[in-house]
Amino acid sequence: LERLGLGKRFLVDSMDQMVRMKFKELYEIIREKILSNEIIKKIREYILIKYGESQIVKMLKEFVEKLSDVELMEIIGHLFDYLHQSGVEMRG
Repeated sequence: LERLGLGKRFLVDSMDQMVRMKFKELYEIIREKILSNEIIKKIREYILIKYGESQIVKMLKEFVEKLSDVELMEIIGHLFDYLHQSGVEMRG
């Protein structure tokens, strides 16, 4: 490998680059799945069912219910972009 100009550092850098590319592809796939209409509906249902009738939840439900699917997808998309750019890890 060294005779070909492909030293250990080149291989390490290449592997790092592949990992970053795969992560970016995976991130985009997950992001698109979450932004699909089906997931948006499930998020709305989850908020409506899970968190009862507290004042803050009522306000959040009203806000979310007034949003179109496109607006809600834009908000979630911006959150994903912010999290990705700032290096914040998402937990399940």
